Amino acid sequence: MTKDTVRLGKVLFAFIGTICVFAASASAVTHYYCKYCGHKAMSVNSLTASSCQRHPNGPGAGRHALYEGGEKATYVCKYCGLKSTSIASLTSSKCQRHPNGPAKGRHEPTL
Repeated sequence: MTKDTVRLGKVLFAFIGTICVFAASASAVTHYYCKYCGHKAMSVNSLTASSCQRHPNGPGAGRHALYEGGEKATYVCKYCGLKSTSIASLTSSKCQRHPNGPAKGRHEPTL
């Protein structure tokens, strides 16, 4: 191999590495979720602009509230420990250990 071939290989390797880093950062899109129903939005403003069908005050009686935890593979109820793969599925049922009483409120995800 000549010096030019080695130099070209190093440049090509660096260029491909740069493309991979750029592609990885471009795919890291942030989503925001409602802690009551799991509704997903691209911004906090768009999330909190609409009413929530699983709001504690009743369906449509309040707006979506920001879930302040990060995206996870498994979400856990902070009252009873029930595990689920999404906030929407976790909050779809009533919690038997809710502070308001058995089945008086929905499961709520831990942060």
